[in-house]
Amino acid sequence: MKIKDFERCALASGLLTEADLEEARAAGRWADADGLSAQPPRTAEELAERLVAMGRLNRWQAKQLLEGRTKFTLGPYRIIDYLGQGGMGQVFKAEHTVLGRTVAIKVLPRSKSTPEAVANFHREIRAQAKM
Repeated sequence: MKIKDFERCALASGLLTEADLEEARAAGRWADADGLSAQPPRTAEELAERLVAMGRLNRWQAKQLLEGRTKFTLGPYRIIDYLGQGGMGQVFKAEHTVLGRTVAIKVLPRSKSTPEAVANFHREIRAQAKM
């Protein structure tokens, strides 16, 4: 991916602002194989790594942007990180955009969205809520 494409994805995602990107582009020193360099990032990967180092992105978000993904919301939740995968689906760390509450969201893939699977999913949720 080219740097400009990465920047477009980052802005479209809402994870970064133009000011964040400008700060990363203008950062004084970059680590490379020979030590520190005063050169700006040459690749999208270098820019992503710098944004992670600056605390503007986490590694999962940077990887998603480098793969061209720009959607980090699910209903009223902003997806923050990937936590893992279970037998029924993937689990993400998310924040409710209005309440500011951090939660875990399990996403059931469409391929497993049969009525029986959905019923099992609801039972699992209720069991966890009782804990």
